[in-house]
Amino acid sequence: MDDFSLSQGVEIVYQGRAVAYVDGVRDCAPDAVQVADGWQVWRNLATAAERAVAS
Repeated sequence: MDDFSLSQGVEIVYQGRAVAYVDGVRDCAPDAVQVADGWQVWRNLATAAERAVAS
């Protein structure tokens, strides 16, 4: 069994912001929707808020 066969049927992938993960999911499960995990969403929100307050 190869890695590609393991990805069959995957519809949603929760992942971080690393490009390697994005590329890997795109290669192995091209139809899957990639969603940032909850921690990443909060981190992105905090970064945006810091930038808004600093400017």
